[in-house]
Amino acid sequence: MTCQGSNVRLCAFSRAPLLAVLLSASALLVVWLSATSNILFSDTSIPTNTRQLFSHGWGYVGDLDTTSTSTSIFLSSSNATIIDDDRLFEGENATLESVGITGESDEGKWYLGLDDWWNRVDYQGSKVSAVDMHLHTGLFQDVPPSFQDQILGNIPFPLPTVIATPLFNVILSGYGICAQLVCAKIRRGVIFAVYAPTTTGLTTNQFVHGEIQKLPKKLWGLASLPVNDWDKNEERALNLLRKYLALPEFIGIKLAHPHMLINLNDARFYSIYDVAREFNKPVYCHTGKTLSTGSLTNKEATHPAFLEEAIQLYPDVLFILGHVGNGADFDGLEDPIEACFRLTLTYSNVYMEVSAVGSASNDPNGDKLFGIFRDAKQLELIRRLIYGSDGPQSPGFVLGYLERTIHAMERANYTDQEAERVLNDNFQSVFWV
Repeated sequence: MTCQGSNVRLCAFSRAPLLAVLLSASALLVVWLSATSNILFSDTSIPTNTRQLFSHGWGYVGDLDTTSTSTSIFLSSSNATIIDDDRLFEGENATLESVGITGESDEGKWYLGLDDWWNRVDYQGSKVSAVDMHLHTGLFQDVPPSFQDQILGNIPFPLPTVIATPLFNVILSGYGICAQLVCAKIRRGVIFAVYAPTTTGLTTNQFVHGEIQKLPKKLWGLASLPVNDWDKNEERALNLLRKYLALPEFIGIKLAHPHMLINLNDARFYSIYDVAREFNKPVYCHTGKTLSTGSLTNKEATHPAFLEEAIQLYPDVLFILGHVGNGADFDGLEDPIEACFRLTLTYSNVYMEVSAVGSASNDPNGDKLFGIFRDAKQLELIRRLIYGSDGPQSPGFVLGYLERTIHAMERANYTDQEAERVLNDNFQSVFWV
């Protein structure tokens, strides 16, 4: 059957359900395999008193018992490699005994080294750790119709709601997010609670906590709170925030002022920063314009300069300027990205996060993201940059944004140590994880 003339879109639509089903089935298969095995989501590690072990095949890092007297066990993967100082052991010769280690598991075999293979990204021939600190979970049906349409725009073919809802519920689930993290070799991710029911949707702290509980060794969370009817509900909302910040799974606070329909310099909401100080948790603040229907677009809600008062008043609270102010251009105000750099240079409690600013739609040739990394290096601010993608958005987005980021860092002549600082180390320093 061929498609011609005015029937092309109709034919594409008729094939869309089948394509969507195949995509959903593939995603579910990856998620199921990942979740039901100790392979992709294991966070166990080799004890510090053992030798350094790596694998370049499917494998698993086990808690080796170096006191055991049992005979060594061969690796099941024929292409596995163990590196011990200057000695290299491959394939069937790569035994625990070959590096002076013995061990056993309940099943009588060990897999080695997957932690290094699946949790470290490639950068100029080196392996570096990475954390994606900006990921969105939730249910598609909890997103306003206008924002649903924006999400569906990421799919290159039309999808009826009956297919879109289950498909995006998989993509936005903890399992779906982790499948993308694994494909990108990103070791862990941070998912956000969102209280913006009229603009980008509602993802409660409770929902985020439930997704983290499914994959506690792969995900952390940032808590948030509702801000509607603030004069009446302030204490109740702050207590909700306290409830979840007290849990170890939540490592900070997420605020998206334009989506939550509040201004960055509205002092009524500074009590949120009091709670951040109370729990010693960083605050992620969306800065920059947004395309979501109904969100605020005024300078007070989007330009990073309007966060400066809070930054000054709370020097012991760490502020992360999300999206580096992208798109908040206003006559008479400094360039928003330059404003983020100025704030970061001026105040020791300010960091910048580079999600979304370098996406293909926002930065097609990569020059904007390259400029950020170039300027950060010139100004000696590499230690104040944190990586995030703003995914998952669509299948493959997490990996695609990481690749664009790596390309920008390579153009800016970042060493592998500098790249790992942005992708991993700065995050650990800020969130103490």
